[in-house]
Amino acid sequence: MEENKKKYDFKNIIFIITLVLLVVCLFKLYNMADDITSLENRVANYQAQINSLGYDIDSMYDNVDNLLKKQASLLSSVEYTLGELDGTTHHVPLTLKVIPKTLTDDTVLSVRIGATTADFTRDGDEFTVTVPVELFISEEQYPILSIKTGSETNTEKLENVCITNLHYDYLPNVYAHISPFYDYSNGKLKIDSDFQISIYSESSVSITKIELITEKNGEEIERKDVKSLIKEDSYEGVFNKTYSAKDGDEFKIYVIAEDSLGYIHKTTVLHCIQEDNGVYSEGIVDKGDEIYDKNGNLLTE
Repeated sequence: MEENKKKYDFKNIIFIITLVLLVVCLFKLYNMADDITSLENRVANYQAQINSLGYDIDSMYDNVDNLLKKQASLLSSVEYTLGELDGTTHHVPLTLKVIPKTLTDDTVLSVRIGATTADFTRDGDEFTVTVPVELFISEEQYPILSIKTGSETNTEKLENVCITNLHYDYLPNVYAHISPFYDYSNGKLKIDSDFQISIYSESSVSITKIELITEKNGEEIERKDVKSLIKEDSYEGVFNKTYSAKDGDEFKIYVIAEDSLGYIHKTTVLHCIQEDNGVYSEGIVDKGDEIYDKNGNLLTE
């Protein structure tokens, strides 16, 4: 009996010791969790400080770069404005007003944009010129300023004068979107989707025609006029179509719009290929609003 009591007391002692150790471990784990959380917060804080420092350094580099460019510039002042789009020539008038750092009585200024060169008119220290800019001027083009004094001529690229991508401001932008769900069985491809069209425009140029076109293996199989669906420059509806399809058939769906200046806007919204009783989808082709002239030449990059 005495021996059983000793065994019972020993088990109790072991249990109490184990319980104490468990409590101690839990307490340490709790403290470790607090330490880890605190460490994570410190790391996040350090990362935020590093990011902030990186932004500050980038800003310093930009400021130094701008200061060096300003010091190296031939001009003490440059101002420019863009006028209204000429609907006949499809050019935008660019007016430049500049003041050179160094002037003499015989100083003459001119500017070149692409193949067009124009001379400035002088009024005291200020020189002014208005020159037409093509609506779809090539990317990375800047006005080239020339300053001639006597027999010496110096040139400067006016990198702060932005004249590219003018079509964003002067032409409508057409946006279309389809999120397709495919179902293929017995040689039939069914496409169910939401369908959206939006027109964004801050100019007098309007959209005169909008069509939804489907191609199969490069050939047009369906064309629908959807301009009547557009209310207050937008439309939200559904697209439900079923097409005969076999392995390897390729489908493209896009929106074609024509504006009042005759430019063609193309927005591709679907591209898929029927493969092995399923559909391989290129997804939504987010090329944006591609703009073509009447002859089919792509004008936007």
